[in-house]
Amino acid sequence: LQYDRNIRDAACEWLENMSKNPTDKPWVLFVSFVCPHFPLVAPPEFFRMYPPESLPMAQLRGDGEFPDHPVLRTLREVQNYEDHFRDEAHVRTAMAAYYGMVSFLDDNIGRILATLDRVCLTDDTAIIYTADHGDNLGARTFWGKSNMYDESAGVPLIMKGPGIAAGKRVATPVSL
Repeated sequence: LQYDRNIRDAACEWLENMSKNPTDKPWVLFVSFVCPHFPLVAPPEFFRMYPPESLPMAQLRGDGEFPDHPVLRTLREVQNYEDHFRDEAHVRTAMAAYYGMVSFLDDNIGRILATLDRVCLTDDTAIIYTADHGDNLGARTFWGKSNMYDESAGVPLIMKGPGIAAGKRVATPVSL
């Protein structure tokens, strides 16, 4: 969590410095956060946004609800996150922590975008948001990544800036 705060603060400081020393040359600011990744620990103010008891259980967790294939069995043995949960309440707590970490990420990105606005660089800046993978979050008793289910393989790609139509949605799959 502190690493992400430090990265956020360094990005905001860089943007402030860029605005004080403008250049005609193009520039790139690459900002990479760790959240949301294991361990699933969210800042309390973000964790509280998602009361665990209010969250629906991840889907396809019961016997016979997901494919029982030797490759999937082996993957579950190697990535045995599920073995560490005591019960459904514990799973929901993990889900709440994950959602809280996503909201923490959103807040960090929002602060960087607010800095971009404050230093008057938004109009001339292309902003691209993407991620390296999704998360199974308990679906089919998988956590994390490393399979090709939509929860894991789906990545966001959001773009804003000069020459990019506002509000346009594209159904074409993207890949890194």
